Amino acid sequence: MPYDFDVGSADGAVLTAMTSPLPAAGWHQPVMVEAVLRSLSPKPDAVIVDGTAGTGGHSLGILPHVLPNGRLIALDRDAESLARAGQRLAEFEPQVSCLHENYRNLPRALKRLGLSTVDGVLLDLGMSSVQLDAQTRGFSFSKEGPLDMRMNPQRGQPAERQEYTVLAHHWE
Repeated sequence: MPYDFDVGSADGAVLTAMTSPLPAAGWHQPVMVEAVLRSLSPKPDAVIVDGTAGTGGHSLGILPHVLPNGRLIALDRDAESLARAGQRLAEFEPQVSCLHENYRNLPRALKRLGLSTVDGVLLDLGMSSVQLDAQTRGFSFSKEGPLDMRMNPQRGQPAERQEYTVLAHHWE
């Protein structure tokens, strides 16, 4: 059964964001949303960065606290997960910006958006269940697949290739 986030807007109308308490296929369900909200303490009209947006679970939890005039910047270096976040958060545009970017490049991302400061940053470091469950990503413990292990498959060498390089140097 869906639940509602009610957020008052500047004109007194109520924005209701319908989400599912259980993740849809391909969505990672974050387990510490309440702890993140207590720590970040997002306020209406704030600009918050989710530097590891993944499929948008934390972002979706943060948005009701910054709307109607605040902004959420969702960054992730995993384009596949970020595309899912973009779909999940699309109804909140233009208050949401999803950028395929590593959080270490936050200043560059903010500059592209015409921003110089933010009110809070979330970094949920690690991997998501979506990455672990994907046979083709090379992170799975339970499924056969290529040994890739890259958060951004468009950059760098797959782990399998690095393994051979390390072994070749070892035996030289």
